[in-house]
Amino acid sequence: MSEINLIQLRTEDLKAIFGQIVKAEFESVKENINKEKTTRYLSRKDVSKMLNIHITSVVNWSKKGILTPYQIGNRIFYRLVDIENAIIKLKR
Repeated sequence: MSEINLIQLRTEDLKAIFGQIVKAEFESVKENINKEKTTRYLSRKDVSKMLNIHITSVVNWSKKGILTPYQIGNRIFYRLVDIENAIIKLKR
């Protein structure tokens, strides 16, 4: 561990040093959180429950390009991020 001498430091200098340290630590934590985020996939049934719609609406929205389906074997999934991005704000 390194030794730090705090002799004759002005308050502004000390604030700047601590600010840099806190900022660096915050960026490090932020990067780790972003790395830990995983993409969440939902089935058609999950999407229909989430949006309170019939499962055929999910299929129709996929055909129209509103939702982007992903397939593994015979299973169809939708990314949660894509669903949230498909929801648009109404202008009134």
